[in-house]
Amino acid sequence: MHLSRRILLSWASWIALLGVLAPGQAAISADSPEVHIHSLDPSLDLSDLAGPGVRLHPAPQASPRRGKAQSQSELPRLAERDAVLSQSGLAPALKDWDELARDQLYLRARELDIGRLKGIYPELPVVALEKLSTALRGTQ
Repeated sequence: MHLSRRILLSWASWIALLGVLAPGQAAISADSPEVHIHSLDPSLDLSDLAGPGVRLHPAPQASPRRGKAQSQSELPRLAERDAVLSQSGLAPALKDWDELARDQLYLRARELDIGRLKGIYPELPVVALEKLSTALRGTQ
């Protein structure tokens, strides 16, 4: 059987959906487990799979990625993030940091006050942290 990478079904869901049950037993009965079908592709139409005991979970629509971040918790493009970090004077201090650590710094600088940033990042230059915080909090 071919399983599309765009739909996730648990093993129990496949058994219930396909009706692989005891002979003579209805495929879906009142006490059968509910089947949950999760789509990973927002363009995929799940309506053909609807039926009794089946719950469809379409994939959320992706937000457009144009310019600035769309929400407070969304990250910008890497080039935008790195440009802001560099303009703040933090590039040399962050050269050995991985992408996750840089993303966390970016989000925290956008959300937290400078006092908390200094406490979280005592190894970073205070002037550069202030520049970063001002640049990010001023663009909200």
